[in-house]
Amino acid sequence: MGELDGKVAIITGAGRLRGIGRAAAVALARLGADVVVTGTGRDPSTFPDDEKAIGWRDVESVAEQVRAEGTRALTLKVDVANAEDVQNMVDKTIEELGRVDILINNAAYARGIDRVPILDLEQDIFQKVMDIKVTGTYLCTKAVIRHMIDQDEGGKIVNISSTAGKRGSANTLLSFRSTWLRHSRWMVRHRSLRCRPHHRCHHRCCSLG
Repeated sequence: MGELDGKVAIITGAGRLRGIGRAAAVALARLGADVVVTGTGRDPSTFPDDEKAIGWRDVESVAEQVRAEGTRALTLKVDVANAEDVQNMVDKTIEELGRVDILINNAAYARGIDRVPILDLEQDIFQKVMDIKVTGTYLCTKAVIRHMIDQDEGGKIVNISSTAGKRGSANTLLSFRSTWLRHSRWMVRHRSLRCRPHHRCHHRCCSLG
């Protein structure tokens, strides 16, 4: 019996071979959790060389690794900045796996074009980074909390951030995003969310209204 037998986890941005999302998916599966593996549906032609070399198939390959641990996996293409996509992700999770107990907000923006001096940073790139890393975290968190409350068993929400929130890096938006996540009241960072129906949570880490 695993520590997470019967639990269901959603992980955003989990399709990369060398990503935190893939590692988290496999680790949770080893503990007994069923895992929803989400990604953006990356074009295989854009995969890094190490993924191309082994015939990597994004979220499908991660799902195979999850199933190899003896638990169920559901793959979904999700734009975390789109409220309809996020709600569909949660609805599909409930429909296929019956519940949601864990959310790992791991989706991020591809490195590179956002790492320039601010005078050279285009507004649409800045907005895209904020949409995925900030708005996406908000939308996913909001979408799962109601189910966690209704299940009357609490849940776990983990937001993946960066050390750039504590130590700035030149020419990068990581510092802004990471600091924002650390100081947002409704975020849960490496803490448990244990809220019950009709119960107002007074923890500083979250505000359910």
